[in-house]
Amino acid sequence: MPGAVVILLRFCLLLLLFAGCSRPVPQGEIADLNLLPQDAWYYVDPQTVDRPLLEPSQQRDAALRFLGRYFGPWRDEARPMPADKAFAPLKGLFERPVYGSNLLPYSDEEKGRLVDLCDVSRYPSLALRAVTVRDTDLRALPTRRPGFADPEKAGEGYPFDYFQYSSIRANTPLHISHRSADGAWYFVETPDAAGWLPVPDAAPVDEAFIARFRAGRYLTVVREKVPLLDSDGNYRQSLSIGALLPLADSPVKGDWRVLIAVTDSRGRAQVREALLAGEAAAPWPLPATPATLATLVNQMLGQPYGWGGLCGDRDCSATLQDLFAAIGLPLPRNSARQMERGRTISLEGLPPALKEERLLAQGKPFMTLVGMRGHVMLYIGRKDGQAVVLHTQWGLRTRSARHGEGRHLVGKTVITSLQPGRELPHLQKPEGDLRWRIDAISLLHEPGNKTGP
Repeated sequence: MPGAVVILLRFCLLLLLFAGCSRPVPQGEIADLNLLPQDAWYYVDPQTVDRPLLEPSQQRDAALRFLGRYFGPWRDEARPMPADKAFAPLKGLFERPVYGSNLLPYSDEEKGRLVDLCDVSRYPSLALRAVTVRDTDLRALPTRRPGFADPEKAGEGYPFDYFQYSSIRANTPLHISHRSADGAWYFVETPDAAGWLPVPDAAPVDEAFIARFRAGRYLTVVREKVPLLDSDGNYRQSLSIGALLPLADSPVKGDWRVLIAVTDSRGRAQVREALLAGEAAAPWPLPATPATLATLVNQMLGQPYGWGGLCGDRDCSATLQDLFAAIGLPLPRNSARQMERGRTISLEGLPPALKEERLLAQGKPFMTLVGMRGHVMLYIGRKDGQAVVLHTQWGLRTRSARHGEGRHLVGKTVITSLQPGRELPHLQKPEGDLRWRIDAISLLHEPGNKTGP
């Protein structure tokens, strides 16, 4: 019995030791999520609910630029990305430790294998127009394994896989410029970025395919996680807001008939028809009104955070890109570049309260981006004199004497003030106040904005 007591005491001491060394994940929702209605319609002015946020000519021109950018990889003059840009991630691979799925650093041997897979000396080895035939991920290097920074540091480790560039929907136009040494990966350029994806996820297209896919009439999805079935009743993918599909010529009562890409027996893309529930989609682009955007935002609220589209979820820039895609307004995939697309007003150097005053005075609800390093938000209105924003947020910076720097998790798409979590006793000051960190607003609606590619 004494031996058992000693073992039990040692076990308890170990538990206490690990508890003292670990950084606990704070529990509980921040007060903003209860104090501020999580309903975008609440912030819509009833007098302007159906008033266009863009002039008709602005929206028409933006939609044309959207399609030009979307089908850009199929242009005859498309050229491969310069090698120094295509293989830039290889340089970063050796500049600092990179951690894998086991949270151990990659060895030099493992890094060397990634270099060999890239087959840099043969780049570019291909020049093919193609399309994705299933939902996939665009990777910085030809591997499914993650590349984390030091997971012991706050704000690093899961989900921040720096090998993950973005999720890519099925039916997305591509230009293939290279294949990995083992033949398992393509290096591709998409409408948004360039990187690696698995060979089975893409298929080359011909002129006949391109002609059908660029027929000129398109549909956009207005709900989240909508199942898409092909003409044989087989499940193909789940669609969410931001998806764009060509309309087929033959209508179906109560439903939409659309075109999708599948792979034939030779590995090339062919067009197949699919059915989409009538209430789940609408002709693209949707009206650019507060009513439209508020309705879409409410579908997105509460969706999980997904760095780079990890697990098919969205991060901050993907949320805004998909939201504005529905009205035909093209935004880049990167938060910093999104802030360049409208008329940018710098807030750098201003006191936090004055930054908020400028946003309230100059911002247009549902048409103004609010940016800071590494994060972007959408101004949607005000409540009780404070600015209210929509954003997909991972967490809030915290600091305590016991645990050091940490994060209070939010982990989803939310509506907050610019001071979310200000009630938290360990909120890091001043960085925890978003007003302190925001440095610009971007007015997407102003004439002369840069909403093109």
